[in-house]
Formats: sequence, structure tokens, C-alpha cells
Amino acid sequence: MAKDRDEESGRYREVYSVESFLKALRQFDGAAGTQEIADEVGCEYRTAYGKLTDMEQEG
Repeated sequence: MAKDRDEESGRYREVYSVESFLKALRQFDGAAGTQEIADEVGCEYRTAYGKLTDMEQEG
């Protein structure tokens, strides 16, 4: 997933939030392909695929 490193802590932080993916899903009434979600969020396909997979596994 796309992440930036926090300069103070050195830890990575997520660039694309779960909320941004939920918002994109709502835009399509929950019926959209991964590429459509990626386009809406503004990320690459593989980033969207990974995030959506994580979200599905976490419920």
C-alpha cells in the first residue's frame, strides 16, 4: 500500500485511508470494480486491491 514515512517517528503512515475507500464505494453504491475504486481514490490498482482485500478480511 502507498505509505509515507513520518519524519519524526520514522514509521510509515497510510496515504489512502479506509474512509476514502468507503467514500468511493458509496459513490458506486457498493458495486464497482477495483480499477473504478482506484480511479476514484486516486491510487494505483495494486494499492486499491490490497486495501480492499484488507478491508474485506477485517470486516
